Amino acid sequence: MSWLAVLLIGLALADLTHSVRPVRILPECVGAVGAVVVGLCAGLTSGRDIVALLLIAVAVLAWGQTVTSGFAGRLPASVPRAVLAVSVGLALAFAGQAGATDGLLGDWLRSTPVPVLAGLDADRALLLAGAFAVQLSTGNVVVRLVLAATDTVNPARHGQVDDPEMQLKGGRLLGPMERVFILGLALAGQVTAASIVVAAKGLLRFPELSSKRDQERIHLLTEYFLVGSFVSWLVALSSLVLLHQ
Repeated sequence: MSWLAVLLIGLALADLTHSVRPVRILPECVGAVGAVVVGLCAGLTSGRDIVALLLIAVAVLAWGQTVTSGFAGRLPASVPRAVLAVSVGLALAFAGQAGATDGLLGDWLRSTPVPVLAGLDADRALLLAGAFAVQLSTGNVVVRLVLAATDTVNPARHGQVDDPEMQLKGGRLLGPMERVFILGLALAGQVTAASIVVAAKGLLRFPELSSKRDQERIHLLTEYFLVGSFVSWLVALSSLVLLHQ
C-alpha cells in the first residue's frame, strides 16, 4: 500500500499548499515533488518504484490543475473526481507490486523516541500519514466536488447574490477537525466516541439552521449541511477502511 500512501500524501500536500498559497501551478508542484521525495525517503528506489513515483507525480499535477479549473468553471467538476478515482483505483490495484519500504524513514522509526511510533514499519507509517493528511484540505475539496456533482446549492450564494446571513460559519475548519477526530477515535477503538462527535455537530448547527426566517433558504441550508457533512464523514470512514486493509 506504499504507492497509495505516497499518492495520498502528494494530494494532501498540493491541497494544503493551495489553501495557504493559492497561486497558479505552485501547489501541485509542491505536492508532486513532495510525493517523490517521501517515496525516496521511504526506500522506494527500485526501477518499478521510480516509475510509480513519476506516475504519482503526474497524477498529483493533474489533480491540482483539474480541481483549480473545475472550481473556476473551465472544466466540469466530474473531471477532478475522475482523476482522483482513477489514481486511487490504480494505486490500489497495483499495491502488491510496490517494493519494500524502509530507507531513511525506516531508520528514523527505529530510532524515534516517540512512543506511539515505536514499532511501526515504514509502510504502515506512510499509510497513516497519508490517511490523516487527506482529512485536512483534500477532504474539503472532495466535499465541494460532490456538492457540485449533486447540484447542491450554496445558500450563501442563492440567486447568484452573496448573502452572509446564509453562511454556515467555520465549516472549512470544523470539517478537517471532525474528520481527524473521527479517524483517530475509530483507530483507537472508540467508535462510540466518534459517533458522539457526529451527533454533536448536528446539535451545534441546529440553532443556526433553525434561526433563519425564509423557509426556502432553510431547506437549502439544511440540504447543504447534510450533504456536505455526510460526504465529510465518508472521507474519514473511507480512510479508516484503507487503514484496515
